[in-house]
Amino acid sequence: MPQVEGHVVSVWKLKGAYLLLYAAIGAYGPFMPVLYKQEGLLESQIGLLLAATSAVTTLSTPLWCVWADATQAHKAIVLLSCALGSAFRLFLIPAASRFATAMLVTVCMTAVYSATLPLFDTFVVHSVFEEYGPMRKYGAVGFGLMVAVSGLIVTRFGYMAAIYVSVSFNAMAFAILASLDLDAPFRRAHVQHANEHDGHDGSESDMPHRPDADVRAGDDNLVDESESEDIEFADREPLVLNEQPRLKRKVSDFPPRPEHFEEEPVSRWIKMLRLGQDPHVAVFVFVLLFSGIANGMIEGFLFVRLSELGASGWLLGLSRLLMCAGEVPFFEYNDSIVRALGIFGTLAFVQAAYIVRFTTYSLLTNPMYVLLVEVLHGVTFGSLWALSTQFGRLIAPPKLEATTQSLISVVHWGIGFTAGSILGGHLYVLWGAVNMFRCGAMIVACTLTIALLAKACLGEREYCTSRERRVVDVEDDEHVPSHTGRADDST
Repeated sequence: MPQVEGHVVSVWKLKGAYLLLYAAIGAYGPFMPVLYKQEGLLESQIGLLLAATSAVTTLSTPLWCVWADATQAHKAIVLLSCALGSAFRLFLIPAASRFATAMLVTVCMTAVYSATLPLFDTFVVHSVFEEYGPMRKYGAVGFGLMVAVSGLIVTRFGYMAAIYVSVSFNAMAFAILASLDLDAPFRRAHVQHANEHDGHDGSESDMPHRPDADVRAGDDNLVDESESEDIEFADREPLVLNEQPRLKRKVSDFPPRPEHFEEEPVSRWIKMLRLGQDPHVAVFVFVLLFSGIANGMIEGFLFVRLSELGASGWLLGLSRLLMCAGEVPFFEYNDSIVRALGIFGTLAFVQAAYIVRFTTYSLLTNPMYVLLVEVLHGVTFGSLWALSTQFGRLIAPPKLEATTQSLISVVHWGIGFTAGSILGGHLYVLWGAVNMFRCGAMIVACTLTIALLAKACLGEREYCTSRERRVVDVEDDEHVPSHTGRADDST
C-alpha cells in the first residue's frame, strides 16, 4: 500500500471514494439538460445553466484550493464542500421549472462543491502518482454504471428519485473521505518549509530516518532516492520534462538553504507565472482550453439531440455507460500511450477522436447509432484528463500543488466548458443541432493542426515518471548541481 508521511493509504478507500463520488454525479448530472428541456427552457438558457456551473467552478475552485494550501486544512475543506454540495443538490429538481431559481441553486451548489474533487485528486496524485490513472478509472466505472441505472430510475420513478440516490452515494463517499488523512502530504511539505526556517541546512541529520534505507560503508553521505520516495526538497525547481534520469546524489551536493526565507513564497508564484512562457506549456494549455469547449458542446446538448430523435431514458443511460467504459483502459494505460506518442502526439490523438465524435453526431438520424462512437469518450476525456492531472503535478512549484491542479481544472472545466456551453446553446438555437456539431468538428480540426505543428516544430520532451525525475546519478558529472541548484555551466 502507498504511504504518505508514514501513514498507510488504503488503495481500496481511494478506489471506493472515486467510485461513489462519480456515481453520485452520474445519478443525475447527465439528465439535467433533458429535464430543463422538458420543463420548457430554451437551449440557450440550458447553455447558460451549464455555463454557470463551469464559470462558478472557474472562480471558486482556485479560491478553495488557495485557502486549503494557505491554512493546511485540506481535509476540513473537502468534508465541508462535500456535505454542503449534497444539501444544495436536493433543491435542483424543485427549481428546474424556472430559469432564475434554477440558476440560483446551480450557482450555490457548484460554489460549495467545487473543492471536493480537485483537492481529493491532489491527495491521490501525492499518494500514488504513477497509479493515478488506475485509481481514477473507478470514477469512470461508478459514473457509467450509475448513469445506466439512473436512466431506468428516471423513467420509472422520476428525477427526484435520482437525486435521492445521488445524495446517498455522496454520504457514503463522505464517510470514506473522513477516514483518510487528507492533510498528510501537505503537512509534510509544511514541515519541510518550517525546518528551513529553523535553520536546518539539509545535512544528513535532518533527513527523515528510513529503517530500510540501504546504507553501505563509505557511502554514509549518499541518499538512495530510488528507495526514499518520500524525501522531497523544498528548493526543487518545477519539473523540466526533458530532465535525464539519474541514480544518486550526495547530500553535500544539495544547495545551501537560502538566506532570505521571506522571499520564497513570492518566488514560487513567480515560477508559476513563468510557466506560461514555456512554449510547450502554452500549447498544452491552449489545446486543453479548446478541448474544454468541445466537451461543453457535447456534454450540454448530445442528450438533448438524442431525445429529439426519440431516445429513451434507457438508451441515454446505456450510451453514457459505454462512454465511461471507454475511459477505463485509457486511465489504466495512459502512461504507456504518452510514452509512445509524446505529449503533443497524445493531444493530437484526442482532437482526432473529437472530430470523429462531432461528425457522427451531425449525421445521426437513428439515436441507436450513437452507441458506435461513445467509447471514444475514453480518448477525449480519459486520456486527456489523466495526462492533464499528471502534467499539472509535474510542473507545480513547491507547496502550490493543489493550486496548480485547480488551475488545470479551471482551463478545461471552467473557461473551456463555459465557453462551449454558451456557444453550443446559441448555435443550437440559431442553426440547429446538426450545424452546431459541424462547428464543433471544425474547432477541433484547428486544434488538431496546432498539436501536430507543435510536435513537428517544438519537438517532444521526454515524459518521465516521478521515480525517474527524482533519481540522480552521482557518477555523471554533467548532472551534478552547482551551488545554485542547477547543472554546472562548465559541463
